[in-house]
Amino acid sequence: MVVRHRYLHYLDRGTKTLEEKALTDDNPKKYTDSVIEESLSQDNTRNYNPQSMSQVTELVTSIVKNPNSQEIPHIAERLSQRLLDKEANRQTQVDNFSELQKGALLQALLQDDDDKDTCYYILCKIDFSVYVDEVKFEDKRGLPKKHKVYKSCIYTFKSMELDSIVLFDISGKIAKYWSSDFLELEPITDDEGNTKAIIKGVRKVIRQNTKDGYHDDRKALVSALYGYFEREENYTYSSFKAALFDNYIKRDDKLNLPNIIQKVEKVCKRIDRSFTVHKPTLRIFLTEKNVQVNDKVYLTFKGLVDDQPNLIRAIQSDGRKYIQIETTNDTLFDRFRENR
Repeated sequence: MVVRHRYLHYLDRGTKTLEEKALTDDNPKKYTDSVIEESLSQDNTRNYNPQSMSQVTELVTSIVKNPNSQEIPHIAERLSQRLLDKEANRQTQVDNFSELQKGALLQALLQDDDDKDTCYYILCKIDFSVYVDEVKFEDKRGLPKKHKVYKSCIYTFKSMELDSIVLFDISGKIAKYWSSDFLELEPITDDEGNTKAIIKGVRKVIRQNTKDGYHDDRKALVSALYGYFEREENYTYSSFKAALFDNYIKRDDKLNLPNIIQKVEKVCKRIDRSFTVHKPTLRIFLTEKNVQVNDKVYLTFKGLVDDQPNLIRAIQSDGRKYIQIETTNDTLFDRFRENR
């Protein structure tokens, strides 16, 4: 990856000032190279489109299409000032706006080594870390050495035309002030669509690969799937995969778990890798479902019936099939006992 332009501005919300840092020496270049690499390697991203009349996308596009323009440093400064203004405005609206007073915005125009028709424009928010001075034992602030990328946006261009925009937020939830207020972007798929797609897709993989004698594994994996979405407010691909598989112990040693993991990964690649869990959609999967038993009887299921094998059993007698159901309703039990 060739870095054609890079700019680093320090943002101070306390004084509302902007300071450009020189990046000509080796150490600043090495540091910003590491930030760029970390931005490009993020897994938990979400796809976005520009809002109508997006000024930021227009400015980024002008940089990509005119890479030798003398105006690029001024455009980069204008974008950094815009972020500073949006953060200051956000702070006046939200009392507990927790980001540090000082941070930085790194911007870079990259050319793909292998594909000359592909280039990237990166905007990466870096929040300063707090450390204690070893001499005076006072709090100091500086650029972080670990987890450098706090928020990022990567524009991908193919043959000078915008191809995709992906955003990352270290919190797992893309902040509105970053995506909408600052960048003027909107998600391609909403939270409801993402939640529905990931649950349906992963559940299908689990059920299809645990049909033949792997009931206990199916029960455990489906329970882990629903449990994750019940617990978490924000979905990220890395946390989801870890919750399902990192500490999973197979109930049946013959289960081809690597095959299931591989198929789940394929499902996840088709869906945003970071979004807010849409709880009403989850409840649709967990609430009432009607299943026909015969022409006169329907069963209404609530919750995870697959996870309650002792509640409902299938039996055969005299060549006929029956559903045996445990009940706590004494009146209903006595009524059917009288029919015997």
